[in-house]
Amino acid sequence: MSNNGKWEYRVETFGSSFSAIKDDVLEETLNEWADEGWEIVSAHNIGENKVRIIMGRLRISRADQKRGWP
Repeated sequence: MSNNGKWEYRVETFGSSFSAIKDDVLEETLNEWADEGWEIVSAHNIGENKVRIIMGRLRISRADQKRGWP
């Protein structure tokens, strides 16, 4: 597996103005992303029922992506 030493980021917002996301749904989603190599960089409450999560991981080469890593 090779990388070019650069990071890539993912920003996701959970919940809505009308309802918050359930803890078990959030946990399951975060565990799936962790399996893909994502790490939480920060999380911010951006409203009564909303949270924004910023994740990062080392960027991987195109050849490794085709093999399904991570």
